[in-house]
Amino acid sequence: MARAFLSILAAVAFVVAGAAPAASQTIKAQKPVMMIGDVFQFNEGSWATYTLHDKKDDTYYSMTMSILESVVRDGKNCAWMEIEIETEKELVVTRFLTEKTKTGPGDLLAAIVGVYGMEPFSIPQKMMKDANKQVPPLEVGHVVKRIEQKRLSFDGVSLDVWSVEAADPKGVPITAMVSLGVAPIGVVMADTEEMSMFLEAWGVGAKTRIKGTPMGFTEWILSQVGKGMAGQEIGMKERPQRAWNIDGVWREFEGPCAGASWTMAGRAEGVSAMTWPGCAGAQRTTITEAKMPHWRTDRVVLLKLQRGAAPGTATLIFVAPGKAVVWYTTADGRPVFATLRKSV
Repeated sequence: MARAFLSILAAVAFVVAGAAPAASQTIKAQKPVMMIGDVFQFNEGSWATYTLHDKKDDTYYSMTMSILESVVRDGKNCAWMEIEIETEKELVVTRFLTEKTKTGPGDLLAAIVGVYGMEPFSIPQKMMKDANKQVPPLEVGHVVKRIEQKRLSFDGVSLDVWSVEAADPKGVPITAMVSLGVAPIGVVMADTEEMSMFLEAWGVGAKTRIKGTPMGFTEWILSQVGKGMAGQEIGMKERPQRAWNIDGVWREFEGPCAGASWTMAGRAEGVSAMTWPGCAGAQRTTITEAKMPHWRTDRVVLLKLQRGAAPGTATLIFVAPGKAVVWYTTADGRPVFATLRKSV
C-alpha cells in the first residue's frame, strides 16, 4: 500500500496554484490515497468512499474513488477513473485515464481537473509526461499474511472480510481489513504509522462528479487572467459546510452491540454528551468530547471513550443525515466498527 498521489500528483497543485496570478492558494486537497494491489478491481461503475486520517498533519478528509469507463488506448486496456478529495474547506475532483495493470492503476495518460469554484480544465499531454517522470509509477502494497477471515455485515450487506498484514514497497507494515466485495479499492480499513483509512460506503453506477465542460489548459489560463484583469474574484472557493442535526437517540443496527442505543446531544461546542449502554453484559460506556478536539471536519468527530479502566478513542463519521459509522479499537487492540441510524 502506498501513499499514492492519484489526484494528478504534484503537477496539478502547481498548475492551479501558479497558473493564474490570483490563484495563489495551495490546494490542500491534493492528498495521498492508500491502496493494496492484491484486492484492487477495475469494476466499471464501482465507487467507494473513505475517511482518511493523515497522522502527520493530524487532518481528516474524505476520498471517493470511481471506475467510470473501460477503454482501449494505443492497444492497451485502460480505464477512466475519478478521485474526489474533500477536505474541511476544499473540494477537488480529478478524472484520469490510466492503463490497467495487475497491481492497479498504471501511468497517467490523460487528466481533467475540477476545483470547487473554478471551471474544470484538461492537463496538456506534455505535462502528463512530466508528471509521470517526476513521480514514480504508482506503487501499491501487497498482502504479506492473511490472519483471519470473517463474515461481517456493513450497511446491510454481508461481506467476506480478511484481516491481513500487508506491506508497502519499502516494507513498512500495514494492518488492514480487505474484501473483494468492496470494489474498486477492496479495503475496508487500513492503518499505518502515517495514515488510517476507514470505509464509509460503496456502490455501483458511478458517474463523473466534474460539472461543466472542461476547458483546454491555455483557454483556462486566459480565462483566469481575463477575470482577474476585470476585477472578478477568481481562484478556489470554500466548499459549503454541512450542518448535522445529531440530537436524539441513535440505534446501533450493525456491529458488536447491534440493538444498543446511543444518545447524542449538542454540537455548539463539540459533542457535549454521548452515552452507550453497552451490550452482552459489558460495562456501561460513557463517551464524551469535553476535553477532545471538536469536529475535525463537518462530518467527522473524534470521541474519547471510557470503559472503566480501559479508555480509548473512536472516529464517528456521519455519512447521511440519519446514518453514521463509528470505528474504534477494542481493549485487546482489534479494530471494530458499528453502523448507526437515527431514531425517528
